[in-house]
Amino acid sequence: MLEERNILLAVKPIYSERIFEGKKKVEFRRQIPKNSCKYVYVYETSPGSRRIVGQFTVKHIVSGNPSLIWDMFSKVAGMKEENYFRYCGNRDVIHAIVIADTIPYNPPIIPFYINPNFKPPQNYYYVSKEFELKINEIRSEVH
Repeated sequence: MLEERNILLAVKPIYSERIFEGKKKVEFRRQIPKNSCKYVYVYETSPGSRRIVGQFTVKHIVSGNPSLIWDMFSKVAGMKEENYFRYCGNRDVIHAIVIADTIPYNPPIIPFYINPNFKPPQNYYYVSKEFELKINEIRSEVH
C-alpha cells in the first residue's frame, strides 16, 4: 500500500472561490494521485492571485464514466454542465474529489515564501512535510 501524501492542486480562480464559498463540494480531475491524500492545498492559477488560497480535506474520491459522475455530483459541482463535459473531453473515466471541510487562508500565502524556487503545478504535485510545516508556520504568524 502506498503512503498517504498530500497535494498542491492548481485550480482556476472561479472554482477556488466557489470551493471556499461552499458552492462547489467536488473537484473534477482527469487524473488523480496514485497515493491517497487527506489534504489538498489549493493554488489559485492565473489570472487569479497565483497564491495558495486555502486547503480542503478529502472526504473520498469517486471515479467513473463522465455522465455517471455528472449525474452523481451535478448539484454540488459548482459549474455548468457544458463546462464539465468540455473539461472531460473524450475521457472514459473522470475523477470526483469530494470535499469534506475547507479552510480558506486569509491572507493567501505567497508560494515563494515557502520555496524561493516555487513552480506552480500543471495539475497537482505531492507536497513535502517541510512544505506543510512552512504553511502552518506562516498561518500561525498571521493569527
